[in-house]
Amino acid sequence: LVLLGGLLTILGDFALVLLEGITQSLPAGLLLAIATATSGLALIWAFSIYRTGFSTIRRE
Repeated sequence: LVLLGGLLTILGDFALVLLEGITQSLPAGLLLAIATATSGLALIWAFSIYRTGFSTIRRE
C-alpha cells in the first residue's frame, strides 16, 4: 500500500506537469473535464488493485 501510494504520487506529479503543458492550448472547461475523468479513473484503478490485493492476502 505504501508502494501504491508512492506510485500514485509520482503519477499525480507527472499528470500535473503534463496538465501545465496542455493548459496553454486548451480551454478551461475541457481541461476540467479531462482532470475530473483522469482522477476518477485513478481512484477506480487504485481501489480495484487494493481490493484484489486484499482478497489475495485473505485467501492465503
